[in-house]
Amino acid sequence: MSTASSKLTLDAISYVLGFLEIEDHVKVSLTCQTYYKAFGVTTKEHRDQEHILSCYTVLQKHSNDDVLWGVVGLDVAEYAGSTRHVKDLIIRSHCKFIHGDTIWYTPSSLTGEGLRNLVKLDIDSCFDRCAISGVRFERLTTLRARCCSIIRCQFDVLEHLELEKTIFSGEIPTTITSLIAYRCQFSGNCFKRRLENLVEIYTNHDLIRYAPNVKKAVLCNVNLHNPPKSLEYLRLFIVDVRGKIYLPELRHLEVDMSTIEYINAPKLSELIVYSSKIHAIKCPVLTMCDTYIMVNDIDVDSVVMMTDRAIDPKKFPSLRVLYFHKIQHDDLGDFEYELDMIYVDHVTSRMTKNIKARALATLEIDKGVNLREMNRLEVLIAPAKYATIVPASIRFIEFNYGRRRGSGFIDLFKELFPDPPQ
Repeated sequence: MSTASSKLTLDAISYVLGFLEIEDHVKVSLTCQTYYKAFGVTTKEHRDQEHILSCYTVLQKHSNDDVLWGVVGLDVAEYAGSTRHVKDLIIRSHCKFIHGDTIWYTPSSLTGEGLRNLVKLDIDSCFDRCAISGVRFERLTTLRARCCSIIRCQFDVLEHLELEKTIFSGEIPTTITSLIAYRCQFSGNCFKRRLENLVEIYTNHDLIRYAPNVKKAVLCNVNLHNPPKSLEYLRLFIVDVRGKIYLPELRHLEVDMSTIEYINAPKLSELIVYSSKIHAIKCPVLTMCDTYIMVNDIDVDSVVMMTDRAIDPKKFPSLRVLYFHKIQHDDLGDFEYELDMIYVDHVTSRMTKNIKARALATLEIDKGVNLREMNRLEVLIAPAKYATIVPASIRFIEFNYGRRRGSGFIDLFKELFPDPPQ
């Protein structure tokens, strides 16, 4: 093979490379240098004082000449030249024209037999609604379109589809694995068949009903009925979830400005709820619950809880870590929080009777606070200026603002207390 490969002509190599995707071109240049050492992948940028006017991804000989050979990627304001090898095409709103031998673009249309060879197409037509009509895309795996009209096109191998303010007329290919669609118009025949391969969806349209195997969904401004039982991650923004919902595989649920009547999620481990109302929820293995500005209180047991209200820890037998969002009047009530770890923005002297945790994280400590009164305290996480007030019996860790919230705070807890919950 090495003998035959070494005798390949430039035209033959060009023909072979013509079947490869952009990522494969890179692999060829890196791993097949013995056979294709005369070729490389180069990006050429043409700028004015501040902006990139054009960007070419080219296959060219390793030489000092400036000749574009085998253009495989285009991101240009204006272009006239060969498009025979183009695999990756980016058309931004400032693009005036592309006059190629196989691809032609004006702000109102994109045409040409070369479109069937594209692997990636990204088109933003925010000023003029660009029309793409009657094209069969044989190799396209990724399509991103904004403010376009896509009419009666066929997609043989499309995997990633992202649409915004776009009119889509024709059948959505069942090969897609991820779909992003916001403020679009779909014709009645778009969803003739179920999207069996779709695993991720982000949309403000009622499209999830066509995706029986979806695992991750981010939904906005829709009414949700009978979501797929395959869901593992669900984020809702201004969504009304009606009826009794059973999601046996759900691990993460995020609810923002939404309403849920009833949800049963036996594997749910993370629950985040902001400015929402949940009438009933069943989640027996919850490990992290974050609630803020709730319309109604939900009492769910969890290992880690984040809240903006004082709670009775006796109601939550699994509770080990408590994170307080801003507490009104810095008042924790009459409860004693005998936990592994607690976070509160501002520690006042009257809180010393409440905090019975082994570790305390905070941003501010009043001068009158006596840390010795917190008789279970082993670790203090606070800004460096408080290091001098810490008794010798208490370990001091400087506060890391990057780990203040969410997973960073939970990771800190796991480092301090690696033992599993009892």
